[in-house]
Amino acid sequence: MPLLFRPIGTVITAIALPLAFAAFGLWQAQRADRDLAEVDAWRARTAAQLTAMDARPGPAGGINPDWRFTRRGHIYEGDDARREAQAALRAADDEMMMARWCRHLAPVVTASGVIVAALGSLVLAAAFVLGRAGRRSREWLIAGFSLVQRVLPALLIGLVVVTTVGIIAAVIFETLALRAILVGLVVIGATLIIALAAVLQLRGTAGLHIPEPAVIAGRPVSVDEAPGLWQVTGDLAARLGTAPPDDIVVGLTEGFFVAPGPIGLDGTDQTLAGNVLHVPLPHLALLQDDEIAAAIGHELAHFAGQDTAYGKRADPVHDGMLRSLDALVAAGTTRRGSISLLIQPALALAVFVTDQFYQAARHWGRHAELAADAAGAAVVSAPAAARTLLRQEALRDLVEHTLDSAWTSPAKAPRDLVAAIIARAAKHGLNDPTGRLDDEMPHPADSHPPTRARLAALGQDLSPEMIAAVMAPPEPEAAARLGRYLADPDAITVEATARFVARARKAAREEDA
Repeated sequence: MPLLFRPIGTVITAIALPLAFAAFGLWQAQRADRDLAEVDAWRARTAAQLTAMDARPGPAGGINPDWRFTRRGHIYEGDDARREAQAALRAADDEMMMARWCRHLAPVVTASGVIVAALGSLVLAAAFVLGRAGRRSREWLIAGFSLVQRVLPALLIGLVVVTTVGIIAAVIFETLALRAILVGLVVIGATLIIALAAVLQLRGTAGLHIPEPAVIAGRPVSVDEAPGLWQVTGDLAARLGTAPPDDIVVGLTEGFFVAPGPIGLDGTDQTLAGNVLHVPLPHLALLQDDEIAAAIGHELAHFAGQDTAYGKRADPVHDGMLRSLDALVAAGTTRRGSISLLIQPALALAVFVTDQFYQAARHWGRHAELAADAAGAAVVSAPAAARTLLRQEALRDLVEHTLDSAWTSPAKAPRDLVAAIIARAAKHGLNDPTGRLDDEMPHPADSHPPTRARLAALGQDLSPEMIAAVMAPPEPEAAARLGRYLADPDAITVEATARFVARARKAAREEDA
């Protein structure tokens, strides 16, 4: 998924901010040296005055009425002078002890800032190099970031711990210097709570996590239920030199896509273990036969190019890094919704690492989509592949509007949503797709390249004739086209509608509960 990544902000947060904290520690060290020198001088003067008093005792070694001692602007004489001098000496000893503590704490502050900045620099450089290497080879991408994903939680824990130690040292320093014990305890307590929450949550993300099976809304169709669809798919797979999918799933709410198992089916306990091809029922009715072949050929090309196998290896890596991000955000978010400064350096690094992986994976995703477009065009034709892209864009609003209406008002949903979509298309035609040529086509696993770039890669220029053909209302026999692919299309589309409406009603009940 895209991340809000700003290189300058990352460098400032992950490197400059810790270095500024290290500089603050140096300033505290200077203050501690100055305070220690002042307290030492004060103690020396007080001790000298006591020694002088002892050298001038009164009659018979008693109290000398001429003893004088000045403290806090008040002059003490006689016995009061000696008593105040002794109290001042004890106070000076206490001040010396606190000044020495501060002198030891300041280097801890500086060291923590330097360590965090050094680790931040190392991580930024390593992630940048891995990201560039990942753009050259998918194997390098998976191998490099698999290692990063495994060590990332421990690294982030280390950063949080080191930052926490530095902050606590700085707070104790200021607490001793300003005598603000209560404020210091509150700040230290809040810091420890955030740090402990981050460490515990990050520990839970350690290891390569295997994501839960993806869930799609649809049902598998057998060869007997969809002989034409299986025949077309098998022929295309043979021409592309790949095995046909293990299952074909038809549904209402997604486009054409392929996915490796395991795949769960929404509303059931059924899981499909092998490779799955999803075919949208509305598109099966409203696309031309060569366009359907181009769409299915495109998806099968992902099997031939090992794209789905690569995705199955990449998904756990991406998922693990996102879970580390979520753990930091959950632990570091304040009641006002901002992110604690304690978490920000580690969070900036986690975002950068994840973004580098995402950008490299996105590079290969775009490459795979253009290659699949070319493969789909090769088994049909480039114009058919271009029309497929445009018609899917032209259908998007029509399908989404019809399904959204049924979802929000399931009691008013038609018996057959596919028939309703066909009727709406016949009445109003399809939308002009040219306004969306620069949009990225939505996809369950990724965002595809903009349609304009895909058309250019196919060598197809937009013409008024092509746009008019794409936007034309469907032919009267559009509904009958389903019969070329499905043995009993009415039964399947009505069942798909019933499943969709049942999910809508369930969602409404859960929202009201």
